[in-house]
Amino acid sequence: MKKEILGFIGAALLSIGVQAQISEAVKDSLQQKFTEFAKSYNCKGVGVAVHFKDGSVWEYAHGNYGTKALIPNLLFEAGSNTKTMVAVLTLLLEEEGKLSIDDSIGKYIVPTVNVNGQITIKQLLNHTSGVFSFTEHPDYYPNVNANWSYKLPVDSVFKYFVDTPKFAPGQGTRYSNTGYLLLGKIIEAVENQNLEKVMRSKLFDANELDDSHLAFYEEHNKTHLGVWFASGYDPEPSVSFLSSAWAAGAVICTPKDLSKWAYYLYSGNILSEKSFEKMNETIPFGNGERYGLGMIKREMGGHTYLGHGGQTLQTSTMDYSVDGDYSLVIMNLEDDKWGETMGMRARMLLMLEDYIPTVEVPIDTAEETASIHEANNGVQVSVYPVPATDVVTVELSNHAAFTYQLIDVTGQSIRHETSKAGKLELYKSELGTGTFWIRILDEKGQLIVKPIQFR
Repeated sequence: MKKEILGFIGAALLSIGVQAQISEAVKDSLQQKFTEFAKSYNCKGVGVAVHFKDGSVWEYAHGNYGTKALIPNLLFEAGSNTKTMVAVLTLLLEEEGKLSIDDSIGKYIVPTVNVNGQITIKQLLNHTSGVFSFTEHPDYYPNVNANWSYKLPVDSVFKYFVDTPKFAPGQGTRYSNTGYLLLGKIIEAVENQNLEKVMRSKLFDANELDDSHLAFYEEHNKTHLGVWFASGYDPEPSVSFLSSAWAAGAVICTPKDLSKWAYYLYSGNILSEKSFEKMNETIPFGNGERYGLGMIKREMGGHTYLGHGGQTLQTSTMDYSVDGDYSLVIMNLEDDKWGETMGMRARMLLMLEDYIPTVEVPIDTAEETASIHEANNGVQVSVYPVPATDVVTVELSNHAAFTYQLIDVTGQSIRHETSKAGKLELYKSELGTGTFWIRILDEKGQLIVKPIQFR
């Protein structure tokens, strides 16, 4: 027998013999709760994906895009989650010896008007450069709105929309989209390739992100979703905005791809240990958040999350749970819905942390018809059959009394009782179809958590 530190969902997957697959019952339950959350915020169209530690992914979409039902396998706008990708590219180039993040940017590119060539690459990455953010220029958005279908060159952004610096390099902290345009230029100069080609080879292809693209710089064959305004759905994405956002926010992708990216990166599978440590060197950034190198670190409910967020006209959140070892991505098609999207994020994260508590769950490789596990005191706990169509039996080998708690997939306790005979029968007619977990505490205080599934 083998013991692993696993969450409820991971335990359920392994114990019923399903590898890298999520049971239909778990899918249905996650869908039900997310739909509930989305409806509570009156969402018109929103996608979601969760990447679990065993490689399984749950993805879902609620609502519509125009008159069509929204599905998750379409291209949403990742917005400033793009910055995480550009930061990783920069750190990968440092690993290859092609640059140092402590170098001045003037070593690689000719500084433009209002850009100090002594700014370091690191200061661009963590928003301490003082460079004026082009999205704050009073003429930027009127220009974008007046030229919706026009590709706005990045060089024009530098020429017309970058005002005087907010402060001297290293003397403050202020979010700057311009800083990441400069990073894109540095990457192109170092690699002597267009940014989209570097992203394709080093990030997208390297990590099998087949549904990720730099919008309006790469061709693709999937629908690039539009935006829900108060007046209705506009199916035409803003070419002017995304083309000018470029390295600061122009990636489009499926929620599944973004959740895979977040999981691979923050679980330590893309950067070297040294580079990952650099990325995690954070500074205070307001609202209780800390900013690293293209990464936001947040605390909520006693848990730590690494990720970012993005806002074009759409809104997206990207989080990796350090404690739960999973990633969550939410991508909302509605204009100006940051608060609502963050609300869904918080509720999903809290629910998922309940799914995946760090308890010790015994696992074995028994056949589907039986699931037998041994507590630390030598007492065997049998749960059979798994899955069941009618009744599940729970039995302790010493026939001693035990206390048990039943939990549904939303994390809610639905029963808490004592079985005096050392044996318990649970009925589908009482609990219904789906996946449940039973927490067993025997007379010596040994805890075992086991999945139960009714088909």
